[in-house]
Amino acid sequence: FIANVEKKYETNMYLHTFRPSSFDKRDEFDEAFGPSLWKTNPDKYAYISKVEPMERAMQDLDASALLTGRRRTQGGERKDLNVVEVDNLDSSRLKINPLVDWTYEDVWSYIRTHNILYNPLHDRGYKSIGDEMTTIPVDPDADERSGRFAGLNKTECGLHSHLAKIQKMKEEAERNNHEFVAPTLECQHCVEVDTMNFEQLVLNDKTDVLIEFYSPFCGGCQDFAPKYAKIAFALYPLRDKVTVARFDITRNDIPQPGQDAGMVLETTPTLYLVQRKPLLRVTLYENRDEFAPVMEWLESETNYITPSAI
Repeated sequence: FIANVEKKYETNMYLHTFRPSSFDKRDEFDEAFGPSLWKTNPDKYAYISKVEPMERAMQDLDASALLTGRRRTQGGERKDLNVVEVDNLDSSRLKINPLVDWTYEDVWSYIRTHNILYNPLHDRGYKSIGDEMTTIPVDPDADERSGRFAGLNKTECGLHSHLAKIQKMKEEAERNNHEFVAPTLECQHCVEVDTMNFEQLVLNDKTDVLIEFYSPFCGGCQDFAPKYAKIAFALYPLRDKVTVARFDITRNDIPQPGQDAGMVLETTPTLYLVQRKPLLRVTLYENRDEFAPVMEWLESETNYITPSAI
């Protein structure tokens, strides 16, 4: 696509490419930060891969203004956009949003009328295009940016926003007399925890408890589901010492005793290890959502999980 754009507009433009500092290839970036930085630390990922390269580009090109395609109809923080703003990264630079009053339909009408090149992913259901890992195709009637930031806890895709989207899906299904069915994430050896049994199964259980807070609609949770099921299977022979549990945040709220113990969500999936030594101890898992790192973490936090289980 980029090659086609350069070819069509070669007499009128020069395309500058700015990558994360010191990294020319994705595998180099993944080797330095791990392949899941976008999920384990989305703010750090955004700064390294987007904010810093953008700011470096503005400085290298000595830009006094930045043109964007942002529009008010995209909602969220964009609903109050002005045509001209001061760039929040550099008060001497302007950010100009000439399309603030355009609708999604206006954009596509202009593209078709003037034969403008566009990313072919739009023809495959991607109404808005971002990172490969967090962009998903959506239904034609879905909100324009509903396929962005899947599974992340950011301003436009945080926990409250995620739950709001699910509620909207439920209401839409009800209006159309359709049954609302959530995806099923199988975990045969997991104990299902809800608001009513939370204290009994998590805070007052005789065993340690590894608990995952998840949403069946979350892309990261869907990716992690078979790995968590593998973890539950591996730990099942130790069920007299540790219980592997999970908590669906779309159906339940974390009860206050759980929040008081330190279980507060910033993103999904989130793992906590609950122990009594003898006092209650709650430890947050902060590494990659993969089988081996989770098991290695559990080995370091307990005295009953051995390398042979990893």
